[in-house]
Amino acid sequence: MIAVSGGVDSMVLLHVMLAGLPERRSCFCVAHLNHGIREASLSEYAGVRQHCDREGVCFYGETIDVPGLLKTAYPGRSLEDAARIERRNFLTRAASSWGSKVIVTAHHRDDLLETFLMRLLRGSGLSGYDCLKAVDPPFHRPLLTFWKADLLRYARAHRLLYYEDHTNLDNRFLRNRIRNELVPFLSSRFGPRIPDVLIRDQELLSSASQLIDELLEPYIHSAVYTKDRVTFSWEDLKEYSDAFLSELFVRACKRWRGHPYGIEAGKLTRAIERSRLAGHFVLPFRQDLWFFREYDLCGFTSQKPERVCALERAGSGSDEGVWENPDRPFEFRTQDGRKVTFTAERGIRPERIDSLKTDRWTALFDEDKVQFPLTLRAPISGDRFRPLGMREEKRLARFCSDQKIPIRDRQELLLLINRKSDIIWCIGIRIADTVKITLDTRHILRVRCQLEPEKGIEGRERSIPQFFD
Repeated sequence: MIAVSGGVDSMVLLHVMLAGLPERRSCFCVAHLNHGIREASLSEYAGVRQHCDREGVCFYGETIDVPGLLKTAYPGRSLEDAARIERRNFLTRAASSWGSKVIVTAHHRDDLLETFLMRLLRGSGLSGYDCLKAVDPPFHRPLLTFWKADLLRYARAHRLLYYEDHTNLDNRFLRNRIRNELVPFLSSRFGPRIPDVLIRDQELLSSASQLIDELLEPYIHSAVYTKDRVTFSWEDLKEYSDAFLSELFVRACKRWRGHPYGIEAGKLTRAIERSRLAGHFVLPFRQDLWFFREYDLCGFTSQKPERVCALERAGSGSDEGVWENPDRPFEFRTQDGRKVTFTAERGIRPERIDSLKTDRWTALFDEDKVQFPLTLRAPISGDRFRPLGMREEKRLARFCSDQKIPIRDRQELLLLINRKSDIIWCIGIRIADTVKITLDTRHILRVRCQLEPEKGIEGRERSIPQFFD
């Protein structure tokens, strides 16, 4: 699949590939997208199609109203960003339709320099400078070692016809200002070799970024990726340096979104600094990207988080529920309106233990070791408890990691806390060793948790409680 816009770059690319592999032209397919931005786009679409017909090459084209999509699908984004995303999506669709695993584009050395300078000016960070690789599957960029001037000389020598995009002269766009103003200024004031020097710097930074990618891969892989967000356990990260976290967050966000756009160095620094302080926060990066921390969870989300924890005490709206009387059921509601009920049975003789029916939602305690009132809450950073069967306390975050509980699901955990502020039950997972039944136990306290089923869904069960579905 060959991306051809009709400009000099892509027409040179097409000519080179057809001339180099004349017997394979039936294996090529040209992909052309009309962005709907310029009036001349229609004639260029027709011209590229006619050229393909003459050369006996398959043509795959689409027309997309990018300016129209800018208002609906890309609020707050630039026309450049919207066009780039739509173009990339189009090429992926075209390759899939054609059955091609390779997409060849006509990016050249000037494109690489402009992209590098643009990201440098925006403060993209080290990973942002690792851009426009010659091979970045499925994309291949065989012209990346040539300057635009080389392609123009080739086009003149072979009398190639191509279209001029006059919007390239519009300096309202950042890339155009870099191409038309910044690069000529640098070359005139600091010498004609300055573009080569900058490209060499980009290559060195790219190599450093690739090395960091390899070193950070285990941490990037450990993040939880969903359609709406990428998250980490702050407890697992808080001991690392700001530099480490900065590179990790950028790379994880890039893997999640497919690009690093919107990650400004200054805002990322503030996000890390704020994460080291107590309390929850949300920091906007752009209209479709926020960094947040709540309890042990931190990361990026594409939907502004109103609340990560959805616990509401019935009728009170509190983050915590207090169970004062064990002789009465304790009730509260989840954010989706379902009722959760806790009941307790006291004074059970130890000799009856074999007849007691238990499951993961039922806990048996030594009644004398449980002091009411009990508090029900979500985990917070720094929580520690001594799980059943262990001799020492352990960080709750570490315990969850050992139990292979996904980071995304840890926010759904609920904890039962006794009057001394000790965790006695990580609900649905394990009780604390400090309240277990022993040979000295006089009475058993049985606590049962019951969740009202979600409408239309029966019998659904996950590895952890479903309190925040």
